[in-house]
Amino acid sequence: MLRQLKGHQRPVHVARFAPDKVHVLSGGDDALARWWDVSEGRQVLRLAGHADYVRAAAVNPASQDAWATGG
Repeated sequence: MLRQLKGHQRPVHVARFAPDKVHVLSGGDDALARWWDVSEGRQVLRLAGHADYVRAAAVNPASQDAWATGG
């Protein structure tokens, strides 16, 4: 294990690497999506807005800066 990313308060059900392989988007039962910098092992963004569990995440193939999450 190289990194352990701690921040979610409930189970995580989705995690996706960004195309740059340096960042990860995660989501779970705390209804949050979190953007992580894996090289530093720290959370960069905490994205609130879901009313329920986050179960899906995908990057836009045309732009690595655009992501979609679903619950």
